[in-house]
Amino acid sequence: MQHDNVLSLKGLYIGENEDGLETMRLLGINEHVEGLIDADSLMRSDQDLSMFMRLQMASACVEGLKALHTKGIVHGDLHLGRLFVRACPPPPALLSLHR
Repeated sequence: MQHDNVLSLKGLYIGENEDGLETMRLLGINEHVEGLIDADSLMRSDQDLSMFMRLQMASACVEGLKALHTKGIVHGDLHLGRLFVRACPPPPALLSLHR
């Protein structure tokens, strides 16, 4: 899928769970985009985000989700660690398509 606010899924990797159990988990491999930081790290940083910038990021997320849903794709387990923003302003958000 091609959309400005969605990272492309390039492949899948089957890895072991972090809990040490023998169950496997499926990991998505996204395209690499230079200068992206996950939103969770951004929120924990001491960077001051204006309300305008926060609304701009939220709007970009909504547009990305809308594009996914239009194609019948539902993102499971969406959280700040799976939302990416450009490190320099303006930071439009990008959704990661992996689980």
